Amino acid sequence: MARFPFGIPNSWYLVAYSDELEKDSVKALPYLGRNMVAMRDANGAVAVLDGYCPHLGANLAVGGTCEEGAIRCPFHGWRFDGDGRCIEIPYAKRIPQGARLPRYPALERNGMIFVWHGAPDSEPFFEIPELPEWEDSEFTKRWLRFEWVVETHPQEISENGIDFPHLQFVHHMDPVEEYRLRFEGPAYYWSIGVNKTFSTMRDYHDDFTMTGENWGLGYSLIRQRGRFDTVVVTSFTAVDRETTCIKLAVIARHGDLGEQELQAELEGYMREHAAVAEQDFPIWKHKRYEPKPVLCESDAPIAEHREWASQFYVDSASL
Repeated sequence: MARFPFGIPNSWYLVAYSDELEKDSVKALPYLGRNMVAMRDANGAVAVLDGYCPHLGANLAVGGTCEEGAIRCPFHGWRFDGDGRCIEIPYAKRIPQGARLPRYPALERNGMIFVWHGAPDSEPFFEIPELPEWEDSEFTKRWLRFEWVVETHPQEISENGIDFPHLQFVHHMDPVEEYRLRFEGPAYYWSIGVNKTFSTMRDYHDDFTMTGENWGLGYSLIRQRGRFDTVVVTSFTAVDRETTCIKLAVIARHGDLGEQELQAELEGYMREHAAVAEQDFPIWKHKRYEPKPVLCESDAPIAEHREWASQFYVDSASL
């Protein structure tokens, strides 16, 4: 029996960073319960298509090439444009009907490539917001990256983000006594000020404030001010219904530090924070989803989050 009573949510998911997909190249994207392939044409446009050739099923990401804005199958040389249409069969005069690849909505923004997961032929109903910091010369220009594959569902991770009581017991933080939380359309917004000590960080101490916004069940944005002024993007990218690839990326304001010096200090700082995030993984892996949890009055955000999350499923009754 499946651990979770729902499928992959309708949301945007980070599948690659822009600098991982060069012009006239292809990249395998094994996410969202699919085998997808991304290509970037000579003009820089990105397209994400189904990764199997409809001819005889060759994997287009294994030996496939991008030529003049179209991907060529490594098996028989069939070529498909960015809309998924077959535009060439080298040894045939006519192209059969149905010779096309499913195309998935893709969005390149803030140095990242996102793919929309939704019902067939449906259009995205929200967008990932543009980050002014990404264009700001005072911030680093390359995302510092961390990545994990965890046996859990994107909704569990999103819900965990507003489960403030667990911070005290799992992450050994001081209790969060004051926070703000607002659900609005496809997003929710929150903020806390924290004075904390992490036991996992050898009594490392840091006072900071965090403001966050989550768009759908696949994208989290946190602005954190403490030792560094940072923007932290986390994508909960579903691999399948029970596995999630967590992609965490950070940029920071230079301040008085040079780019290389800042990157070195920032990496150490964020590795400490990444170690804290990893404390959740064993719980996520071994817990079960409770569709009708017994909640106390302090758990009101969890109930509100679940109601909000229902909009991201084709059949919300399955929740």
